[in-house]
Amino acid sequence: MSQWEFAHSYCWESPKPLEFGTTGENWEDIGWKVQVSFTKIANKIRPKDHIEILRPLLPAKYSPLQPNGNGLQSVYLTELPASLAEVIIGLIGQEIAPIALTARDVKTIPTDDLGLWERKLEREVANDAAVLETDRVAIIRARNGQGLFRDRVSQIESRCRITGVDNPAHLA
Repeated sequence: MSQWEFAHSYCWESPKPLEFGTTGENWEDIGWKVQVSFTKIANKIRPKDHIEILRPLLPAKYSPLQPNGNGLQSVYLTELPASLAEVIIGLIGQEIAPIALTARDVKTIPTDDLGLWERKLEREVANDAAVLETDRVAIIRARNGQGLFRDRVSQIESRCRITGVDNPAHLA
C-alpha cells in the first residue's frame, strides 16, 4: 500500500471516463463513481507480507484481498471492516495516525452530479428514435419535477419508510 484513500461521497452511476480510451474495453459504459482523496505514505506495506495477521479479519463478502494476500481486482468501492482497517493502520505505523484521525471525522456527502446524470438520461430518451414519441413525452413528463419533489421529501424524511434505506443516492 503506497497511498491511503478516503471516500467523501456516496457512489453513483456514471459513464466511463473518456480518458480511459480502450482501457477496460470489457467494462460496461456505465460504472460507479465516488469522490475520494489520496494521501501518499512513506511506510509502504504489502498486505501479502502480513496475510497471516490480516486473513482472519477479511470480510467473507467483497473482500479486497484473496486469502493468499493477492489483491482482488474485481472488488472496488468496498468498505473495510473497522478491525481490518485498524490492523492495517497499525502495520503502517505512526505516519498514518493523523490521517486516520481525520478520516473518522469525514462526513460522506451525496453526489452533486445526480441531477446532471438525470438530465443526460432525459436527453438520451428525447433523442432516441427507437422510443415511440408518446412514450418519450410520457417518460420526460414523469421525470420533470422529480428533483424538486426529492428535495422536498428529504426535508421531512431522512430514510425510506418501507426499506429503511437512508443513503441519499438511493432515495431518488
